[in-house]
Amino acid sequence: MIKRAFLLSSGLGTRLRPLTEQIPKPLVPIFHKPLLTFALDHLLALGIDQIGINVRYLWESFYKEFQVQTTPEGNEIGVYEKSPLHFFKEDSYLDTGGSMRNARWFLEQGTFLIHNGDILTNIELEGLLHQHQQSGAIATLLLREHGGALDVCFDEKSNQVIGIRGSCHQPPHPFFLYCGISVIEPSLLNFLAPEGETSLIDGLLNAIKSGHRVGGFVSRSGFWSDIGTPESYLKTHFEIANAPWKFHYPLQGPTAVNWPQALHPTANIASTANLDGKVIAGPHSRIEENATVSNSVLLPGANVPANSEYTHSIILPSPISHLPSSL
Repeated sequence: MIKRAFLLSSGLGTRLRPLTEQIPKPLVPIFHKPLLTFALDHLLALGIDQIGINVRYLWESFYKEFQVQTTPEGNEIGVYEKSPLHFFKEDSYLDTGGSMRNARWFLEQGTFLIHNGDILTNIELEGLLHQHQQSGAIATLLLREHGGALDVCFDEKSNQVIGIRGSCHQPPHPFFLYCGISVIEPSLLNFLAPEGETSLIDGLLNAIKSGHRVGGFVSRSGFWSDIGTPESYLKTHFEIANAPWKFHYPLQGPTAVNWPQALHPTANIASTANLDGKVIAGPHSRIEENATVSNSVLLPGANVPANSEYTHSIILPSPISHLPSSL
């Protein structure tokens, strides 16, 4: 059984601004539930009970959300649904591989799962875990045929990654999307640069060059979304509203029972307000008299003034962000 996981959560979320000027990307709400907690729910349901999280940008928000305390030994431990979370605060940008190197003492104790903190998915991971355990690979990547950049050259017959990001020179093999989830052996840490910025991809390529097998598991079902831009943030809400998910693991937290609930119980909607299409109103948000809101998301504490009109927008407490009406 794989008992250890590492959630990569230190990015700046630049493409998702202005949302991420106030909230780190892994904590943006999806129908009032923080994005990162979906991954936590999934990991705990898989029996993974040793979870590390790296943070840097707006790290205070993570510490508040998960009630992080410093132990007498100097470790920073938070909690989620009574399960401990090990936090690794970074002072400078390390990239994904550097973040793994920074948490080496935590990761080198056994096979571990890597999960990007900015993706939302209900893809079952049992097949990925089983294939890795049977393959003898140093790492196994979760792959898809669509949904983003197809830059992993993968041979399904041999279950082997040939190259990544332009390093593949064998055109007959198709390219796949790396989903930001992988299962990794601690020995991969030896292929990361010993200092400075370095990515997980660099480590994987170094391992391949040294003769190690990097495998893949192709998922052809389930939902997957990279919450990377305001457009994808809105689109994800609309897709969930149109076809509510069937989760194969239990959701946790105060909003889990009624998830996905469009209007939070503490949202204040005037009786004369006009809501059209899909409208998601977060905690303590407000839509005043005679305002019209369509196909939009109100973040916690956002306010729509009386007699105003907003469509295809993400509405923040301040300022208000408008997105293209083509969404």
